[in-house]
Amino acid sequence: MNLLNRYKRLFVVFYDIVIIAASFWFAFFMRFDGRIPRAESLLCLMLLPAVLVIRLVTFYYCGLYKGIMKYASINDLMNIFKAVCISSVFVIFFVILRPRGLTGFPRSVFFIDPAFLILFIGGARFLNRLYRERSFLFQPGRGKKVLIIGAGDAGNAVLKEIRNNQKLDYNVIGFIDDAMSKAGMNLQGVPVLGAVPDIGAVARKENIEEIIIAIPSATRQQMETIIDACEKTKAKIKTIPAIGDLIEGRVSFSQIKEVQIEDLLGRDVVTIDTEKIRKYLSGKRVLVTGAGGSIGSEICRQIVKFGPESLVLFGRGENSIYHAHKELSRSGVKLHQVMGDVINKRKLEGVFKKYRPQVVFHAAADKHIHLLEQNPDEGVLNNVIGTKNLVEVCEESGAEKLVCISTDKAANPRSILGYTKRIAEVISSSRGQRVTKIICVRFGNVLGSRGSVIPLFKEQIKNGGPVTVTHKDMTRYFMTIPEASQLVLQAGEMGTGGEIYLLDMGSPVSILDLAKKMIKLSGFEPEQDIKIVFSGIRPGEKVEETLTGKYETISKTAHPKIFMIRQEHGLKPYPEHDFTELLEFAISMDAENIYKKIREMIAVTYPD
Repeated sequence: MNLLNRYKRLFVVFYDIVIIAASFWFAFFMRFDGRIPRAESLLCLMLLPAVLVIRLVTFYYCGLYKGIMKYASINDLMNIFKAVCISSVFVIFFVILRPRGLTGFPRSVFFIDPAFLILFIGGARFLNRLYRERSFLFQPGRGKKVLIIGAGDAGNAVLKEIRNNQKLDYNVIGFIDDAMSKAGMNLQGVPVLGAVPDIGAVARKENIEEIIIAIPSATRQQMETIIDACEKTKAKIKTIPAIGDLIEGRVSFSQIKEVQIEDLLGRDVVTIDTEKIRKYLSGKRVLVTGAGGSIGSEICRQIVKFGPESLVLFGRGENSIYHAHKELSRSGVKLHQVMGDVINKRKLEGVFKKYRPQVVFHAAADKHIHLLEQNPDEGVLNNVIGTKNLVEVCEESGAEKLVCISTDKAANPRSILGYTKRIAEVISSSRGQRVTKIICVRFGNVLGSRGSVIPLFKEQIKNGGPVTVTHKDMTRYFMTIPEASQLVLQAGEMGTGGEIYLLDMGSPVSILDLAKKMIKLSGFEPEQDIKIVFSGIRPGEKVEETLTGKYETISKTAHPKIFMIRQEHGLKPYPEHDFTELLEFAISMDAENIYKKIREMIAVTYPD
């Protein structure tokens, strides 16, 4: 505690001493209508030191001197009420236990004294807060005019912090909320001015300069509707994170940020069964391949929440592994940094022998479509041979469970990425119940991953355009990295071996619409300020992605966002000579024979 805060605490204690003494005397004064007899006056003075000690000690242990007065709340008032009541009980016992007991002591003092204490001690705390907020109460109209969308707990928290923080130059004009029951009502004295369709009219009438969307539970569709209405105004738009990204559901002004495209594409709340996930991860030795990548590092962040015995960060990028370890080191989980490549089977065997992982997540992969089209050998080595190596080492070491990350590109594949990931699915699921329970999880694009379209668009907009879209009709499925990672953990818990799960990706998103929306969110007009050009489909790309392939059907599972992919013809393991040939072609960089062999292997799972 610094010196200034110590003096403040001492002042509060001194104030309470004065109020305790004055209240005790005033209770006698009220009891005797302003004329306290000499005997009772002496009794009051004699008992006062004990009353002071009892009340101050009780106040201290009830935490009355730990609160921050400028944030005094109903909870603080209840704490004062509790402290006064408890100390009053001790005072009563003290009076009863004295030699003369209750003889000569006016009983009404036991009721008058606590009432005045609560009034003056509680009142002082709240008067201090009132003084702090005087600029909002007595000087209306100052500061940037703000409209808050959402008159719920989050909106209330935002308003409270604006009022408590004098550095924030904001003047909250009103709230917008679709709940009919809130229409015309006030929240902390600020009116609810209408519903979402009224945003434009309210913003024009009140000259709103900034809009804060305070609905952390808003879905994609709700956010899109709200932002569409806000974009018709001249106000700057900000939002708070989705509920899944808030720590323990609390909102602070520091979390308020500019609206980004992720707020439109990734606001759906994911619920997972944390107890079931904890059961198969808590106290276990866990290894994650590709631990420095977008998905791998987020899987690690999610894993440490469930208290594993240890976590091996395995990857070939030294910088990414270093940063992942640095971030996770605060978790308290025992971490191991291991640089290596799944292509190197002997390295994998050494790692498994040393760290004996029980649960493995396989996120390592080459996944840039157009780059893999030019380097099919690397796609084969990492995505196929690497996956096969890991499966075999898991089985040899007796690992309990292996969860492999797949992609929607594996459904009716048209690219090296899709081909190699489809073969990896077959490897995993066809031998998923031998020794190690092996599960595959398939999903589409994740927001913010390296090399995805969103960071590219952001960079192009930052540079003044143009924004390049490959085809006017191109669509893709999107979900957030945390959402995908949480569902991967849940699917890993659900699987008993051999399953291929599909995550619910929602509705496909038009890439052209996505580009326009990002340009607008950046404060520009599409075509007018930032041009959009069509660059043409690159090798391996599809106009529309599919989540399931030919001869595949999906069925529901116990989780609403996780589906099971069922294979009409079943998946049989490939003969060993297929991999021997594929490895030889990849090592010699024989692209022609790589494509030929891969298509031959894919045809087995998609017979004509």
